Amino acid sequence: MHCDVFLDRLRMSHVIPFENRLEFDYPTVTLADLFLGKMQIFRPNEKDVIDTMVLLREHAVGPADARPSTRGTWPSYAQKGEGLWRMVSSNIGKVAGFLPVYNQLTEPDRSDTDRSS
Repeated sequence: MHCDVFLDRLRMSHVIPFENRLEFDYPTVTLADLFLGKMQIFRPNEKDVIDTMVLLREHAVGPADARPSTRGTWPSYAQKGEGLWRMVSSNIGKVAGFLPVYNQLTEPDRSDTDRSS
């Protein structure tokens, strides 16, 4: 079994800070932070793509989400550098490109996941 443990920040291809954010969605990071954590990976593998599909399918995503835990998350991270914005945008396209590959997905699964990305 493999387990990654990060304290205060997720440091991979980019740094996603968790300071002052953990209390928003106890006992884990917020969905927005989890999504950004997956989408900032330089070369996402199949598990990362599947994790992202499940995240988008199982949780409502949209601009109407004004909870303090998600408000301003993506814009504040995107301002830290164009590289993060480009990587996340590219990886969202990669996830959408994998939708036809998985025969297990129903049409509502594909529609919800594609609309989210």
